[in-house]
Amino acid sequence: KNNFFFFLVLEKDANVMVAALAAKCLKCIAEGLRKKFSPHAPTVVPTIFEKFKEKKPALRDPLVECIDAVAATVRNLIKKHIK
Repeated sequence: KNNFFFFLVLEKDANVMVAALAAKCLKCIAEGLRKKFSPHAPTVVPTIFEKFKEKKPALRDPLVECIDAVAATVRNLIKKHIK
């Protein structure tokens, strides 16, 4: 079961600035854990894409950085399986 506090904040909080901060925190967690974050990627990606419906740049930019960091965690696994 996922207990990522920042994921829950991103998913549930309507405040754009709070959600942006949660996206930044998730980005840092994904970058820090690297491939160890990959099992959590399928859980957080749908929520990140759902939040992209918000058109505010204050939220959009952190979401882009977050999805890039999450994608990098699974990119290495995909490369490993292709080889």
